[in-house]
Amino acid sequence: MKYEIDDNKITMLGVVKDKLLLSSLGQIFVIKDFIVENGIETGLFGGKHNVKYITDIKIYAYNNEGKFLGVMRNNGCESMLSRYDFYVMRQQFVDFMEQLKSFGFEIVKIMPDVQNIKQ
Repeated sequence: MKYEIDDNKITMLGVVKDKLLLSSLGQIFVIKDFIVENGIETGLFGGKHNVKYITDIKIYAYNNEGKFLGVMRNNGCESMLSRYDFYVMRQQFVDFMEQLKSFGFEIVKIMPDVQNIKQ
């Protein structure tokens, strides 16, 4: 994977990393990790400028029942990076939590993060 990205998206990914994101279809995503690399691109008339690329990203997907679906493939990640505003997705989750709280419900984590368990 080599997806060109700007500084604003890199900042956005850093802010929402490891946080729950809610799509308008009720799917939950978590951006677990991403790698940004610098590169140089040659323009049409030979000029060179610095660019940044995401070379690897891990996005976990859950269905609307909360069941883990898996890690998204690179083409799915590229599609999400080009189409979605992750700040909006994060705010949708926060708003959903507020709605639940207004009815007296609360979501709490019941299982530890599987990756952080020492064996």
